[in-house]
Parts: sequence; C-alpha cells; structure tokens
Amino acid sequence: MREIKFRAWDKEEKDMEYATLDELIMKKVDGEHIDGSYYFSTTSIIMQYTGLKDKNGKEIYEGNIVKVTCVGSYGKEEWTHQVKYNKELACFSPFSYYHSQKLIGETEKEKFEVIGNIYQNPELLKEGK
Repeated sequence: MREIKFRAWDKEEKDMEYATLDELIMKKVDGEHIDGSYYFSTTSIIMQYTGLKDKNGKEIYEGNIVKVTCVGSYGKEEWTHQVKYNKELACFSPFSYYHSQKLIGETEKEKFEVIGNIYQNPELLKEGK
C-alpha cells in the first residue's frame, strides 16, 4: 500500500510545505474538532503524492514537472510533462499513458526524472515542448 502524503504551495509565502495524511487529519476530542499537528494555509494549493519515485529516488507529486526519457528502435527521445491526476483513468498522468502503452515496467525509474514544479519552475514546461 502506498503512503498517502500531500504537499501544498503557499501562494502568499511562495513556499512548498509537506505533510502526511496523519498530520492533516482533524482529531475529534470531546465533541469538538481540534486541528491536527499540522495544517496547510487557506491560501495553499494542495497536491497529492503519486506513490512513485523518479530515477533518483525523489518522490513524485502532482504539479511536478518530469522529464520523460524513452529509448527505442527510433533512438532516444526526451520531453517534459506536468504531473496531473487523470479522473477518467483514475491515475496520475503522464504515468497513465505509459502504463497503458506497457512502457513502464521494472525500469520505470529510469524513464522519469523530477526537474521542478509548476509553481517554482513554470518555464520548464515551455522549454520542454
């Protein structure tokens, strides 16, 4: 079972914060809700951990920009993708595409590398297309 984690981009502070599900759960004590040990700002954009790690062992979250490397009979090809949740396939894109194409297997870590995120490095998407 994958670990459920979140991160949040605080729009005002321009900072990324991380928390586990346990840290975010509201605790109910004597009929009153008490904040858990950690919470995100109301101005934060919350993103979920995909359960995957890149070729360097870095956790991949929604909003990350990943460099995809494919090697085949046509040669080596690289491009960038923003990690997004795909509601129709109930999984994270671009990984949904690679799973459906059977390109991800034991070497999946070699195919993806986190190079930034859309909040701190938006220019990476423009450069990679």
